[in-house]
Amino acid sequence: MVPITNGEVAEDLAVYMRDSEQQQTALGVGVSIEPDGTCGAAGGFFVQCLPFTGDDTVEIIEKNIKSLPSITELLSSGVSLEDITARILDGIGCSPGAEVKTPVYGPCGDVHLRPRMLKAVASIPPAEILETIEDVGCMEVTCEFCRETIQFSKEDLTQLLV
Repeated sequence: MVPITNGEVAEDLAVYMRDSEQQQTALGVGVSIEPDGTCGAAGGFFVQCLPFTGDDTVEIIEKNIKSLPSITELLSSGVSLEDITARILDGIGCSPGAEVKTPVYGPCGDVHLRPRMLKAVASIPPAEILETIEDVGCMEVTCEFCRETIQFSKEDLTQLLV
């Protein structure tokens, strides 16, 4: 067990990786909150050295990370993930066109999403479902992860009440 050292997510995770996993790790996370309370940008980096990484390479990465503005500042100013990566690996080399992975939350898609959404709708009190059928005739549910909207017909909703 590794105690929380200061409450900063990235720093505490780095301490955990160092003390528990014995891995040289650097993390940076940030989030930019808009005046209306919504998330303007969020992201971060995770750099972990392989066992054979030389001390000179580690020193270059540490120097590069220390010279970076905060991740929140970088993301808020529109710096791309590719540019952040290039800054962290400056002097070491970075493969051009390195793959950027877009997070996938799910499984989404109609075949997986519809049954999950139907279970959520089934948790609504029957009186509210009946009221929705009478007032609107259908119900739409939007996945907070993929933003896909699934529409449940009057027949779908009526089957839940049986």
